[in-house]
Amino acid sequence: MSYKKTSFFIPVWYDDYLSVRDFYKENGQWQEVKDIVPRYLFGYVSEIAENKELFSAFSLKALPDVFMCSDEISLAHPPVLEGVRISLFSTGAGFLEFTVAYPHSSLREMADFAYLFKKATRGLGKELPEGSVTLYDCAVSLLPTNTEARIFFTRKADFKYECLCYHTALLDKAEDDLSRQLLLLSRNYNNVFTDFSQESEYDMIYEPYHYDHWAGSPEGLINVTVKTGDHNTDFFLENFKSSHLAVDFHFLYLMLLNQRFSAIQYIHKISSLSNGTQKELEALNARIVKLKTVFSFKIVSDDQIFQNVYTKMYSTLDIDRLLEDIKDNEAQMKQLLSISSVKTDKLSSKFLLGISILSLFSVLIDATQFFDRLNLPVSATLLGFICTLGVSAVYFLWLFFSRNK
Repeated sequence: MSYKKTSFFIPVWYDDYLSVRDFYKENGQWQEVKDIVPRYLFGYVSEIAENKELFSAFSLKALPDVFMCSDEISLAHPPVLEGVRISLFSTGAGFLEFTVAYPHSSLREMADFAYLFKKATRGLGKELPEGSVTLYDCAVSLLPTNTEARIFFTRKADFKYECLCYHTALLDKAEDDLSRQLLLLSRNYNNVFTDFSQESEYDMIYEPYHYDHWAGSPEGLINVTVKTGDHNTDFFLENFKSSHLAVDFHFLYLMLLNQRFSAIQYIHKISSLSNGTQKELEALNARIVKLKTVFSFKIVSDDQIFQNVYTKMYSTLDIDRLLEDIKDNEAQMKQLLSISSVKTDKLSSKFLLGISILSLFSVLIDATQFFDRLNLPVSATLLGFICTLGVSAVYFLWLFFSRNK
């Protein structure tokens, strides 16, 4: 059975993973996704999907009425919203996912629709069909209200609030302009684009078999397979490859997006925490260490296709350079922690100085009581005062010379 699908990812950011996870876990409108553990990736990757302290996913039980750009594109068989889910990583990055199926559409029609629908704010400012909402408004409404979770697009301009796309398709036969449609879909372009660069360091093309075609860019990832007429191959494509795409490759792509978006947000947080408290800086540093040690890998599988897709997309998404930027900013982080530590030391010194000054009054009282017991002809209070001055002089001389050193 042939199929064509696109998962539209909207990035979400939060600082308290557990409270966000518990919201979806306890909310009756959502149910936990169970079939998310990859089987073809190394154990340290699969274990992330199994560990609820690191990752969790939930699907929406009742589908919302999202505006499907019906006034801008007319298809004999309109796209259908098939599912909504959210995937949460403990790094603070989450991804709302709207999956759309295309009954009997061509890759060309698929590209034209995806180009419109990926713009999350499409439909804002216009009168929509009764009951329907824009993709952006729908996404906002699905976030937990009792947390600081928010939509996290990397660009400030709202007209650039664009989803990342994961396209998958199984075709009965190859389409005439397959190579072009692969590139268009990987960049989330439509067929209006006629004159554009066919090659770039940010484009990934990978064809492990004559019937298996991959393409990717920072905007999306696509796999198209074409039936061969061979029973065994087609059986694999219909029954096993679709499962690989829905679980293993899906989680692989989520891992890549988590690394990219977490790194971008951490770089932003480092630059904005110049006046942060030591507690805030240390907490951020702990999150960065966790990203680099628990979630960031270059080798994820000993299967050729899985590893090649991961490696090529890892490079395309510039994850290494982002992690290098974090490494460079860690020097700034250490400096901020050092400055914070110095401030704390100075505050402690002032506090101790205050206690020391107060202790001089105790010296005065004790000295006066001591001299009063000796019945000396000189006033005990005067002698106590002189002793206190002597102790004070020695203390301040020591403090002065210590600071000069």
